[in-house]
Amino acid sequence: MVNLCALDLSKAFDILNYHALLITLMKRKLPVALLDLHENWLKTVSSVKWDNILSYIFAIKFGVRQDSVLSPFLFPIFI
Repeated sequence: MVNLCALDLSKAFDILNYHALLITLMKRKLPVALLDLHENWLKTVSSVKWDNILSYIFAIKFGVRQDSVLSPFLFPIFI
């Protein structure tokens, strides 16, 4: 008999609340300078372009940057 448990985390990076991630890092007693660095790195703004017209800039409040080498390390800390 074989038991198998599979967990699909493919979209988990997209829904990660970075405020909760910062709180988790605070609980791990990271130095304030590193927390400030992480907070500035996680804050992201964006806009949408359609036919050469840009939308207003809006804040992205969920998700971590997937193009960074830090993201695979920060995600397990949060989980």
